[in-house]
Amino acid sequence: MAETHIIEILSPIEAKVDNYVAAVIKPVLSYNAVYYRQGAWKKERKEWQKPIITKGKNCHYFLLGFIRRVKNRLNELGIPYKIKGAYPILPYKEPDIPGINLREDQKEIIAEALKKQRGIIQAPTGSGKTLLGIAICSALEGNVLWLCHTIDLMNQSYQEFKKAGFKNVYKLGGGEKETSFSKTGRSVVVSTRQTFSDPDILEKLSTFFDIVIIDEVHHCGKEKSEYTKILTNLVAPVRIGLTATLPDKEESKLISEGLLGPLITKLSIQKGNELGIIAKPIIKLLRVPKNYKIAEIRKYHDVYQKAIVENLQKNQLIVSTAKKHLDKGESVLIIVNLIEHGENILSLMREQNIPSDFVQGKTEGEARLELKAALNEKRKCIICTSVWKEGLNFPELNVVINAAGGKSEIMTLQAIGRGLRVTEKKKFLIFYDIFDPSSRFTVEHFGERLCLYMDNNWI
Repeated sequence: MAETHIIEILSPIEAKVDNYVAAVIKPVLSYNAVYYRQGAWKKERKEWQKPIITKGKNCHYFLLGFIRRVKNRLNELGIPYKIKGAYPILPYKEPDIPGINLREDQKEIIAEALKKQRGIIQAPTGSGKTLLGIAICSALEGNVLWLCHTIDLMNQSYQEFKKAGFKNVYKLGGGEKETSFSKTGRSVVVSTRQTFSDPDILEKLSTFFDIVIIDEVHHCGKEKSEYTKILTNLVAPVRIGLTATLPDKEESKLISEGLLGPLITKLSIQKGNELGIIAKPIIKLLRVPKNYKIAEIRKYHDVYQKAIVENLQKNQLIVSTAKKHLDKGESVLIIVNLIEHGENILSLMREQNIPSDFVQGKTEGEARLELKAALNEKRKCIICTSVWKEGLNFPELNVVINAAGGKSEIMTLQAIGRGLRVTEKKKFLIFYDIFDPSSRFTVEHFGERLCLYMDNNWI
């Protein structure tokens, strides 16, 4: 009779197996990693399967989020096993947020998350991911940690919890470092991951929370990162990530699953369109003439600088397009990658006395709140770097201009996502992209973006 092997759950963080099981599960807990070795003439690229499993004394440890993956592997190979130990499953009730009537699709997602209490919820931008997370928290008892990767998201989430009627809501980040929370009733702490990963804060609060929610969880995907440091020290049993876009790298997918758990449920963009909760973007394409000097440039960095950042003709086209919509009383957000590019566009805007401003990393918190209000109230055209590319709500945003180019599916979807929220006044978003035939890089990257628009039936 085959030996029955033990999977011992040690905590909400990790489990332990013997060396035989470790060897069997290692292939499904590994990702394709790359390193470079010095060859005779140059560095050579090498690939290897890097396991996310830790060797101990006569045993191995794996992240508890992999438990389902491990069980599936052993079942597939017919290897008998038994689970020893467990992590707490918190009791829950019906979610209740005063003044909010949840949609049926939201109720289904919340019910699934409350049943599993670990894993990732994928839902498109504009479908109400923050509301999903807050509703889940309202149905559970215990202290909540809500982790964000930017100060803007932290401030926005803090306000949403206050609006939802939660009493003891605190901020950690943006200068706020108070850790003496309420001793009566539950506490909700909204924090940036940069602040929370401080060793003193992490040590003091490692056992304080029962629930941890990771906003924009696709950032949580490296073995050595602040998120990994936090989630391998927190003993909170409920771990849920929210995202519109799952990571596309194998390492990121695997790490996120290990730290939190597998995908709980997914609401697709197409389904959101069918339900009428996601605005369907109207893709409009602009074209600039071919620049033969740019065609001669070989390095991508140099092409980007000349074809995008310093391209006066293209930047003037962006400004004139924005002005056309501003003159109609519509709000416009222009997305760039580099600060220099944003400053170039802002300079052209101000030459024409167009009400405009630029949000970048060094923009202070209070100024960001004012500029967010100016955009929502259609008082100014806002240019922004990646600090505003994801997560923030601009309900009445009419027009987004992708001035940054690029080929990343995640980055493009995030850019479009800034304006996909449906309101009583707004049912669609106009999204501008720019075709530049000047270089193979600009052509190839435009082709990638175009395929994304076609795959989603936007063109």
